[in-house]
Amino acid sequence: MFFRRRIDGINVGGIALNGGMVVGFGNKGNVVELQVCWRNIKPYELRDCVTPDQITEHLMDELDTLHPYGQGNPEPVFGMRDVSFRRRPEVFKVRHFRFWLEDSRGRALSGVAWKMADRVPPVGVPLDLAVELNWNYFNDRKLLQIELIDWRKAP
Repeated sequence: MFFRRRIDGINVGGIALNGGMVVGFGNKGNVVELQVCWRNIKPYELRDCVTPDQITEHLMDELDTLHPYGQGNPEPVFGMRDVSFRRRPEVFKVRHFRFWLEDSRGRALSGVAWKMADRVPPVGVPLDLAVELNWNYFNDRKLLQIELIDWRKAP
C-alpha cells in the first residue's frame, strides 16, 4: 500500500513493507524501518513522527478532512520520539490512564490510554510513543486529545 499526503510538513501517507516493517519514523530521507508492533498486540503503521509543537488545532482540522476512516482508509497513527512525562499519569476506572505532555512553549496537551493501566510509562524517562490524534467532545467543549496506542523506552 502506498499513498502520500503531507499536512504542515507531516506525512500522513506511508508504505507497508513485508516482514512486519513499515516506513515511518523520519530519519535518512524521512524514511526508516521500524517494527510495526512493539507489544505484538495489533499491527499499525506509523505515518510520521510529530512533536508536541506540531499538534495544533490546524493539524487536527486538516486530519478531519481525511475522514471517514475505515478498512481502506485507516486512522493515522503517529510516532512521537524521545518525549518524557513530567508527572505520573493518573489511573482512572482501574483500566485506563490520563497523561499530560508539554510543548516547547509550555502548552499542555492531554492524553488518554485505554486499557493500559497495567503499563503506565515511567516519569522522566525518554519514551517513543505511538499515538492517534483526536478531538474530545465533552460538556459542550471541543478539546484536542492524544490517544496513546503503544509506548517503549527510547533507544
